Amino acid sequence: MAVNPNSAIEERRREIQRKRKIQKAKRRKAALKRFFVLLCVIAVLTIAILSLTVFFPVEKITVDAKDSVYTNEQIIKASGIKKGENLWMTGFSAEEDIPVKLPFISQAEVVRKFPSSIVIKTTPAKPVYNIMAGNDYYVCDSKYKVLEITKAPNASVLLISGIEMNKAKTGNTITFTDEKKHQTLENLLLLLNEKSIKVNSVNVTELVDINVRVEGKFNVLLGSSAHIEAKVAHLAGMLQKLEKDVKGSIDLSDYTPENGRGILTRE
Repeated sequence: MAVNPNSAIEERRREIQRKRKIQKAKRRKAALKRFFVLLCVIAVLTIAILSLTVFFPVEKITVDAKDSVYTNEQIIKASGIKKGENLWMTGFSAEEDIPVKLPFISQAEVVRKFPSSIVIKTTPAKPVYNIMAGNDYYVCDSKYKVLEITKAPNASVLLISGIEMNKAKTGNTITFTDEKKHQTLENLLLLLNEKSIKVNSVNVTELVDINVRVEGKFNVLLGSSAHIEAKVAHLAGMLQKLEKDVKGSIDLSDYTPENGRGILTRE
């Protein structure tokens, strides 16, 4: 049976048209898919932008600051956070700014509470050191952050003298120019603390002539930092053996583990 050439050509044409329609439908479907994906991305971005600009304005700012010398208003002002600002876009530097602007705060934490509240939590800074520099006294916390600068020493805070430092403002941390003195001071304070010896003052003007006052009634001459650990241990032993009403001076400048020399001069 003979095949009609015209019929074959027509069939081929219809097959090509069918394939083109299928390809066109696929391209249309892919284009619609990309369009819907783009719409979703735009919607997500729009919501995100609105969330960071228009939505979630701060309506309430509270302060959790026990034993603080500052008012809630002072702390909020130092944070830089204001009502009406976006909950997620404000207060990024507040945790660093507050302890600098308000020195008697050692640490600050900003807590965001959905949908519109912020709580500022603070920890008070405690004066630990009184560092003498020229005619000024720098009252510092345990990390040497300057809490205040006074013209008279605070009798309730450990007095440090004879150590060189860079000039610092309140809220800043002191840096020392003589690292050897600084390390000697830190080591001495650590040893005295380990032996539970209350220190009133430390003078490191000369590292061969270190002086400390302890327990509010003994001036102690340690001399150089040689055998410093053994000297402090010997001092602790002497203090434990003395009667409570004894006052005076203790000379450990010539002490060595071999001679065990500690001289007490009573007042």
